Amino acid sequence: MADTYVLHLQKSGKSSARDVESIFRNHLHGTEWATRTATGLTPKEATALLRRIVEAGHGRTAAKCRSYLHAAYALALNAELDASVSSNFLPFRVESNPVASTGSLSRYNNAREHTL
Repeated sequence: MADTYVLHLQKSGKSSARDVESIFRNHLHGTEWATRTATGLTPKEATALLRRIVEAGHGRTAAKCRSYLHAAYALALNAELDASVSSNFLPFRVESNPVASTGSLSRYNNAREHTL
């Protein structure tokens, strides 16, 4: 589903597609969670994935990864009833968003103090 989300972003012309692809390639692909079905991922497993990134010293990346995974699941969750969502998300049969109940990692989303 992660690759389908990246393709969705690319087709939509989103500038974030490159960042999403990079984060998924570096922190999701090749892990034990990459082979899980979209419906098989639990909130605890999503937390373990994010914790591994945080413990590697990449808190901001973990927060971004959480955001991207949350958005991917949200799209897949709405695919059946939203005609604007690609039909490529339908085969995943997502019925819940396991990332939604994970901690937000907001401490890694620090706003800068620059003013306009």
